[in-house]
Amino acid sequence: MHILVADDHPMILLGIKRSLMDNYPLAKIDEAYDFEDLEKLIDQNHYDCIITDISMPKGNICDAIKKIKKKSHNLKIIVLSMYNPEIYAVRLFKLGISAYLTKDNTGIKELVNAISFAENGKKYIIPQVAEVLALSLQEKYTENQRHLSLSGKEFELFKMMTSGKKFSEIAKSLSITNAAVSSYKTKIFNKLNIHNYAALIKYAIEMKLNG
Repeated sequence: MHILVADDHPMILLGIKRSLMDNYPLAKIDEAYDFEDLEKLIDQNHYDCIITDISMPKGNICDAIKKIKKKSHNLKIIVLSMYNPEIYAVRLFKLGISAYLTKDNTGIKELVNAISFAENGKKYIIPQVAEVLALSLQEKYTENQRHLSLSGKEFELFKMMTSGKKFSEIAKSLSITNAAVSSYKTKIFNKLNIHNYAALIKYAIEMKLNG
């Protein structure tokens, strides 16, 4: 088995790697510390499974998964995150991941179970994620679920906007024009039924989406 582990915190990455080596002594395990490294290694190697952090430098998780799936549709991706599942889980499962695990509640046994499910072509769903996925199947989102209607790109902009980044910074980060950022902002405001930045930031705080 060939596994790629990606995390920008060296100690966390080392801990995951050592645990995997204990359970898969014959496996080859590579390391990536940002999304750029992740994509380069995928271009150069054939992996059975990728275990990746959700937030790393030089890219974003949604774009990275789209690129990975475009190159190798059947590649199994397990996401490890400090974020509440409600923030990312639905959109990442739609992009094709096999499991979404929270770092604070995941031990090596659960990670091994997730890998086993993924190898067999199954999704590994923890209870917190199951609840979020169930809510996402509703035809209409409630007041507390409006952010689930945002596309992956819209949600990335939402996160940047609520973190205080200027239009020019967002445009440069995503390689788009200021006009495109403005257009996305309008779509986000309409979908969330929000009319100003103060309300946007308040919503992000109330929904714990600003972590």
